[in-house]
Amino acid sequence: MRSLVFLLVFLSFFSAAQESFTVYVTRHADKNSGKDPSLSSHGQERAVALSKWLLRQADKPEMVFSTDYNRTRQTAEPISNALGIETQLYQPSASSELVEQLLEEKKSALVIGHSNTVPMLVYMLGGQSESISESEYGTVFALTFKGEDVSTKKSKIVTPVDPQVSDFELDTNRLIIGKRRFDVFRAGELVGYNIHELSVTEEALELTIMQVESTNHISKFWLSEEDLSPLKFVKSGVDERNTDIALNFNQGTVTGHIEAARALYKQQGREQVLKQYTPPIFLLGTLAYVIPAIGLDNLPLNLNVYDPVNSEIKLAQLSVQREVAMTLNNTSHIVNVVTVRGVGQPRKFYFGPRVNNLIGFEIPATQTLFYQVSRL
Repeated sequence: MRSLVFLLVFLSFFSAAQESFTVYVTRHADKNSGKDPSLSSHGQERAVALSKWLLRQADKPEMVFSTDYNRTRQTAEPISNALGIETQLYQPSASSELVEQLLEEKKSALVIGHSNTVPMLVYMLGGQSESISESEYGTVFALTFKGEDVSTKKSKIVTPVDPQVSDFELDTNRLIIGKRRFDVFRAGELVGYNIHELSVTEEALELTIMQVESTNHISKFWLSEEDLSPLKFVKSGVDERNTDIALNFNQGTVTGHIEAARALYKQQGREQVLKQYTPPIFLLGTLAYVIPAIGLDNLPLNLNVYDPVNSEIKLAQLSVQREVAMTLNNTSHIVNVVTVRGVGQPRKFYFGPRVNNLIGFEIPATQTLFYQVSRL
C-alpha cells in the first residue's frame, strides 16, 4: 500500500512538472493614422481572424493582456469576448513585471503589444525572437513552456489584403561593373567611406563592400549572375565585438554561422544557422544593385529580403517617386527616389535619370547618407 501511495505521489509530481502552457505574443492589428488611432477596417478583420485562430489552438488563452491604447484593446476585444474574460491592461514600461507574472502563473495567455515591444517580450520570455517592421501585421509568436523547455513557433494571421511577393524579371545587363566610392555622412558630418566593387567571375557576380569608419568591416557577396539570388555571404571586422559571418545558400536552405553585434532581442555570441526559405530571396546589402536590375518601371513591388546579421527573412515593399528635386551633400539633384520598407530600418535609394546611376542611399532613422563621390 505504501508503495502504491509513493507511486501516485511521484506520478502527480511528474505530471505537474511536465504540465505545459503557451503564451501568444503579437502586435496589434492594422491601424488608422493619427494620435492613439483605432483599428482600420482591415485591422478589425485581422482581430477577428486572430480570435478564430486562437480558438482553434489546443492551448487556448486563459488570460488576455493589452496595452492601454485603442488599437491594442480593439485587437484583444474579439478573443476576450469569445472567451468571456476581461482584458488585463499593462504598461509597456512594465514588461518585466508582466513576464514575471506570466511565468509565475503558468497559464496560457495572449499578450498584445507593439512593433517595438513584441520582439523584446518574446526574448524576455525565453523565446526565439524576430523584429517586427512598422508595416508588418499578423505575426504571432507562440511560446510553449514544458518543464524547463521553451519552444517557439511563428505563425501568420493573414487577410485578403496582405501584400504578396510580386512576380518580376531582372535584367542584370543594367548593372555597372567596377568600383565606386561612397562618402558616409551621419547627421551631416563626414564619418568615413565605403568602397563597393562589383566584378564578374566564371561562377558568380561578386560584390565586395569595404566599410571604413570608426570600425572597419569587409562584406563579400556571391550572387547568381542570372537573377542576383545569393550563393554565399561572408563578413568580417571588429566593433564592440568580433564580426565573423559565413553563410551558404543552396536550394532553399541557408547554413553557416553568425557572430556579430546583433539586435538586443537576438542571441548574442556565435550562432549556428540552419534556416529554410522559399526562393527567390535577396540579401539586404545588395538592394542598391537589385533595384537597377528590376527597373523603376516595375515598381512598386514586394520581394523577400534576408538580413544576414539577424538571420531574418522579411517581405520588403519597394515604391518609387520620380523626378524629385532635392539637395544631397550640398549639391542639387533631380532624382528618382526608391523607398524600401519592411526589412530593417527604411532605406531610400537616389537614382539619376538612368536607373543604374546611383547617386546615393540613406537610412533616415540614423541620419546616415552614403553619397557616391567617384567611380574608381
